Amino acid sequence: MKREIMYAILIALMAFNVFAIGVTPSRLMVDYEEGKVINGEIRVANIDSKDLSFVVYPSENLAPYIQIENQNLIIDMKSDDFEKTIKYKLTLPKDMEPGQIKGGILVSQLIPDDADSNFITSTVTVNSQIVINVPYPGKYVKAEVQVTQNKDGVLFNLPVFNLGNEQIDSLRAIINIKSIINEDIVSIDTNTISLNPSSKSKISAVWNNPENKGKYVAEVILLYDGNNKKEYKEFEFGETSILIKDFSASDFRLGAIARFDIKIRNNWNERIDEVNAELTISKEGSVIDVIKSADESVAAYDDVVLSAFWDTAGLQVGNYNILTKVLFDGKIYEEPFDIYVSQDKIITNKINANVVMDSESGGIVKIMIGVSIIFAILIVVLIFMNLSLLKNMKKK
Repeated sequence: MKREIMYAILIALMAFNVFAIGVTPSRLMVDYEEGKVINGEIRVANIDSKDLSFVVYPSENLAPYIQIENQNLIIDMKSDDFEKTIKYKLTLPKDMEPGQIKGGILVSQLIPDDADSNFITSTVTVNSQIVINVPYPGKYVKAEVQVTQNKDGVLFNLPVFNLGNEQIDSLRAIINIKSIINEDIVSIDTNTISLNPSSKSKISAVWNNPENKGKYVAEVILLYDGNNKKEYKEFEFGETSILIKDFSASDFRLGAIARFDIKIRNNWNERIDEVNAELTISKEGSVIDVIKSADESVAAYDDVVLSAFWDTAGLQVGNYNILTKVLFDGKIYEEPFDIYVSQDKIITNKINANVVMDSESGGIVKIMIGVSIIFAILIVVLIFMNLSLLKNMKKK
């Protein structure tokens, strides 16, 4: 059953290529031992169910150590042959270079030339890869740095591999977190473990409640039995974030041009370019105008003012609504405002509800309900409590 599933996957993959043959297994991992013998086999699949021919041979770097059945001989398959099994013997030599040695067994399909039946070409070659893990002498550790985040902080997971031939008695890491301009932010320590030769495990640490959102660099110093090694990983905490700090309108005369100033704050630790504002002005639910500001850049943790201009010719004194959107880095931050337009000025009033959205999907990421709504609910509850208390006192 497993073999049928394997070939079903292989056929699905081959459907997007011109391959007529496939080979399994795709990879074999081998831990090095001097003189170790591996008696293995590969299976060559006839993907298109056609008559075909192929040859099998080893990769150049492993050729001295592999003996393959029918090596370099032309092997024929009929259309009704589902697969052919090729056996081989791999004998590991006395000395091999430390690290990963990648080679394999190659299978090349052969096609006779139409013009000359004695001339054969190879159209496709597939590979059953063999990876030999040769340990380093002494103590040798390799690590990967994986970074994930949640609302409370940043989690560092470090899969660690002992590629040496000696036991590691004490392995830990110090993680120095730096800004993108190499300023030191904080240092955290992982747990400590031991690690057997040719084995793997994991160490981890948490950066709790980072103060600022942005891009950072983790300098990971591996410490193991008097040795040390450094790894670096760039990561992000949070998402690019912009807030509206102030929304105001300049003095003007009704019928002239009014200027709206939107003061915004960049809460990210990098400059954000091409930031602009879009104001949708409506009255009683009907949109009467949409105006936009020019693009601006705002430095990390800095403020900038976006200005948009509104032609009030033909407008009447009264109340209007403005939905103010700040567009940046593929996102939209928006806040609604009420305004009152008089003959010589515009009074703005924040409605205390703001939304951050993804500009492509339009999906709401975060909604913050204004405190004024909560106060209103509390006032109503207090009124009912007082009325109930007064009624009870009158009965007495």
